[in-house]
Amino acid sequence: MSIAELFSSNGFLWFGIILPGFFLVIVNMWRSYTLSRPCVFCAIKVGKEPANIVCQNEGSYCMEDRNPMSARHLLVVPKQHIDDLNVDTIAKHQDAVDSMLAVARKVMKDLSDSESRWAVGFTRPSFVTVPHLHMHLIQKPITCSFFRSKIKLNAFVHQPVEEFISEIQQWKKESNLKQALSAKKTK
Repeated sequence: MSIAELFSSNGFLWFGIILPGFFLVIVNMWRSYTLSRPCVFCAIKVGKEPANIVCQNEGSYCMEDRNPMSARHLLVVPKQHIDDLNVDTIAKHQDAVDSMLAVARKVMKDLSDSESRWAVGFTRPSFVTVPHLHMHLIQKPITCSFFRSKIKLNAFVHQPVEEFISEIQQWKKESNLKQALSAKKTK
């Protein structure tokens, strides 16, 4: 199919409107379903669900993923339930994020000689399957199917931890600026 045919009325209708629309409907249906279920990470924290906990501190724990993408696929989960995964909410829980990063660094140091052997990041909010903040630690090489690895680790779905931290810092700067401007207006 040529580019001209793709963007003809029928091609554009299918590839530009119908398929992306269908994809968004499916994502929203999945999100509604996951938000209506009890939180499995909270159940693990209190011992109602089994899990292999690798490491923990006062604020977070690290466990093996139930559907691993590699020989070592771990999840770092804060003990405090944080279900709103938007940057502004997460920025208000900096202590939980710091605790998660401390556990992640310890686990990576204990299990590997180099942090570069790990894909570390968060699933973007639209694609989260458990509505509780958590970070993925995936040791390379990836051993799951090619298709699954391309879905899970692409930039559209997976957000590297450095980018995540940068977004939080940017949000805090903007928030402080807004507070300073509103304080000036009230004087």
